[in-house]
Amino acid sequence: MNDHPLAQIVERAGPLYPGTVSIVGTGPGDAGLVTIRGAVRISQADVLVHDLYPNSPLWSLVPKQATLLFGGRRDGKPRPKPADFVDLLKPHIDANKRIVRLRNGDPLIFNRTEGEISAYREAGFQVEIVPGITTATAAAACSGVAPTLPEESDAFILTVGRGKLSGGIQSNNQPPESIDYAALARGGTLAIYLAEETAPLIASQLLGAGIAGSTPVMLVADASRGCQRCESLDVKSLSKRDALPSPSMVFIGGGVRGWRDRDWMRDRPLFGRTVLITRPALQSGAFAGVLNVLGAEVLEAPTVCIEPLTDFSEMDDALQNLHATDWVVFQSVHGVSFVMDRLKALGRDARAFGGVQLAAIGPRTAGALEHHFLGTDLVPPCYVGESLVASLIDAGIAGKRIVTFQSDAGRDVVAQSLNDAEAHCTSIVAYRTTAAIEIPADVLQRLEDGTVHWVAFTSPSAYCNFVQLLGDRAERILSTLKLASIGPVTSRVIHESNHVPAVESREQTASALADAIAIAETA
Repeated sequence: MNDHPLAQIVERAGPLYPGTVSIVGTGPGDAGLVTIRGAVRISQADVLVHDLYPNSPLWSLVPKQATLLFGGRRDGKPRPKPADFVDLLKPHIDANKRIVRLRNGDPLIFNRTEGEISAYREAGFQVEIVPGITTATAAAACSGVAPTLPEESDAFILTVGRGKLSGGIQSNNQPPESIDYAALARGGTLAIYLAEETAPLIASQLLGAGIAGSTPVMLVADASRGCQRCESLDVKSLSKRDALPSPSMVFIGGGVRGWRDRDWMRDRPLFGRTVLITRPALQSGAFAGVLNVLGAEVLEAPTVCIEPLTDFSEMDDALQNLHATDWVVFQSVHGVSFVMDRLKALGRDARAFGGVQLAAIGPRTAGALEHHFLGTDLVPPCYVGESLVASLIDAGIAGKRIVTFQSDAGRDVVAQSLNDAEAHCTSIVAYRTTAAIEIPADVLQRLEDGTVHWVAFTSPSAYCNFVQLLGDRAERILSTLKLASIGPVTSRVIHESNHVPAVESREQTASALADAIAIAETA
């Protein structure tokens, strides 16, 4: 049992039983809008059928041992048919695996999932459907459209902008022939999916069916994301428009009126700004969350990878001799994670630290210790090695036996300075850091296009690896970006390469760095 309220809600999602296909709606695009049950199901999957883009934060929920099957369209091939999915999944069903099938938005709203569900059930599969936030409601909430605005709209109508014409022929540039435009023109708020190419034709049909040309329209592209774009016009203007940005949602009707009074997303300081995070993937979640709340579109391109050791002998020796240690110093969240994992592998737990004083380089590292029921005796006022050393010296460490845990690329300043202060300090490598082998292709294209505004660096190695990965393009691309540095050590490395950080955070935390970017944008 977990006493945290959110954990209790997660528990209520219940288990995903073996041999079941759970069809999960992942929402409109912002990973934070996936439902709790949807997130739990992804984390329970033995087999994941997906069309996630490589940078999706939802990957962090996927178990490392899960079998991944691509379920979308690519390379110009036709969309898989329901029978194809049955054939694909039957061996996994027969092996009693837990299967999660991801669908954008809601599985049953303009997603063509109905045939799959029928095929699964006919094949004898157990099926579960986890609803998702559909694009219409998300785009409305994030743009100021009120679909059921009192005295303006007494109906909310969802329709599709393209589909099958008579004879079953698929068309992307003609609206479905089955739409009753006269009925749609009578009132309410109309939400049109997949209308990027057909919206002008639909507007013309609505005009012909009697809707007023002055009826308000809202176009919402990339709904719910930091790069969301909105355009307000009327039906007459829409009828003369070229194709719309993709993906777009079109709202027509009374619910659009007064949208400016409800357009809360534009109030956020980083709305319309794109920030690239370069820190390791396991550390990026909280940083991305703060930036997202501030309104930014967040891209991720980890330039540093965190990996376990291949030889644990030195760490094992230190952990087996904690009883002969006065202080243990943790210089990162990763250090806590790898040390506790290794302690468990040795058949021990947090009680091994009994009688040992613990120091953490910052509040997040202290929080990681607290997660393992370990209190922290010392956190320095500034979250850098020099401040950590000064605080330990003030605590009186002369003659004390100290162990520090850090990465193989960590600076020697802590151990060396503590030994200079007459302590007996041993520096132990707890994990390895390696440079990433590439920048994700979609992120690299955005950098080339000049549609990234900020890039944030939370360590010197993140910056150096980023420059190295860009290669010959580095100077050209860096000249288009504002650089954000987490602190003086990282800033110094940036300066040494003849670049200047646009901001440096006052505290060495990702939250403070996000705030510094927001302050710079609103100055």
